[in-house]
Amino acid sequence: MECGYIKVRPRWVKPSQGPISQLRNALATQQHKRCDSLLRLVLIDGERPNRHAERAEQFSQTMCNPHPARSWIWAAVLLSTLPGAARADDQPFLTLYTTDIDTQYEKEIEQSFHWATQKPHQAFNGWLSRTEFEYGVTDDLQLSGYFNYEWERSHPHPPGTPDETWQATSVSGEVIYRLLNPYFDPFGLALYFEPTFGDNMRELEAKILFQKNFFNDTIRVAGNLNFEDVWEREGGQWSKGSAVEFFAGAAYNLTPEWSIGVEFNNENDFEGLVGSSQPGTTAYYLGPTISYVGLPFTVLLGTQFQMPWSSDHSGAPGSVSHGYLADAERLRLGVRLKMDLPY
Repeated sequence: MECGYIKVRPRWVKPSQGPISQLRNALATQQHKRCDSLLRLVLIDGERPNRHAERAEQFSQTMCNPHPARSWIWAAVLLSTLPGAARADDQPFLTLYTTDIDTQYEKEIEQSFHWATQKPHQAFNGWLSRTEFEYGVTDDLQLSGYFNYEWERSHPHPPGTPDETWQATSVSGEVIYRLLNPYFDPFGLALYFEPTFGDNMRELEAKILFQKNFFNDTIRVAGNLNFEDVWEREGGQWSKGSAVEFFAGAAYNLTPEWSIGVEFNNENDFEGLVGSSQPGTTAYYLGPTISYVGLPFTVLLGTQFQMPWSSDHSGAPGSVSHGYLADAERLRLGVRLKMDLPY
């Protein structure tokens, strides 16, 4: 076994970077080859540093013994002294990403539903369903695949024109490469790329992901800078559009299982593709999230409200009413269910 360092955070630990995944990988490796050097654990706890240091030293010595049963016993003893250590990987936000990704060989399946409603002078409903499989290629590289289904329907008020319906099915691929880890570096930084291909739409999306943790990881602050090109077909005609967006949020861990958060989205749409587009509209959304982590499941619920600060740079009459975009939903609701899969 190669000599390594595992950084264990006893409070609000994220197991994707915490002791469960790391010890599981280390012990699995040890079953096939003798320990040639010392596996050391660096413990950070202001309340009981001496006790944890003693446990770490005993554990590191045991790891050099090839008997797997003794290693598992000491792993259980060590983890029992770390309050809140055994927690599933979670993304505490509805629309923005953190730099917390799956560790090597970790697998997850995720199902999310999003509902958009409330547009002026019409009964509008929009649904988005996404089914995702995630896989950790390395500790800093995650690959995912999606199946997406979108459906929208608009019924004008008062009735005078027929209802408008639009739907699309598509598949997406997602790559996240982490450059900096927020638990070992001053902050987290990652690059994100997602292509989408469907019957009525094409999309290319790139993101820059930022994360900073505070107060022993109790508070997580995240920001995303998004660039997006979209091709959509409606009525047999293809249209081109793009977006530049800034998402920001903060999440607070109430307990190791429960966290609450707030998200802010600045969405800027353009006519044409990035680099050759004309300014379109700007909208702002704000709302809370709440999530629960109970191994192997994670549940997140969030909502967003359009803020009355919108603008239409084309100056089209009636496109903005009382600060709200007339062609943008005023309410969004979303739920995400996630399950860790066995190694």
